[in-house]
Amino acid sequence: DLPEQSAPTLVQLARLSDQKDESSDLLAEARGVAEEIESAEPKVLALIEIATVYEQQSDREQSREALNRAFEVCEDFESAQLVGLSADFAEEEVLLQIMDGFLKLQDLAQATEVADAIERKDLDGFFGLMIDNLIQLILIVSLCRELIHLPDEYIFGKILPGAAFS
Repeated sequence: DLPEQSAPTLVQLARLSDQKDESSDLLAEARGVAEEIESAEPKVLALIEIATVYEQQSDREQSREALNRAFEVCEDFESAQLVGLSADFAEEEVLLQIMDGFLKLQDLAQATEVADAIERKDLDGFFGLMIDNLIQLILIVSLCRELIHLPDEYIFGKILPGAAFS
């Protein structure tokens, strides 16, 4: 009924099972349940856990498939409920976990593709913060000059160095 809870439970049961066939069946069921999860982050985390157990069982192909699916779902993070830095951090965190999974499987091509996705996000964030800070500095100078009538020596000698330091 609740896929967000059922998928991790099935993965844990698969991890504890001594029989490979039973464990594989539980993982296949967990994968189906994970696909029913509507929110992107729990779905990706479930798929990463499934891939981890497959990798521990030396089923590299199933592990690779689960990681590829998790990477596809990461594109849905744009519409996740988190906003701002929290969303970026959550997405980068799971992308790092996916990249780690591909590295454990020695799939360097896929690991590189995930790393490229992380780098693109970092570059976008850098330019976003840079423009935000530039706008704030322009606003500080404009308001101090026009509204408060502070002398330029004070604005450029005390206020802007303090703002830049912070």
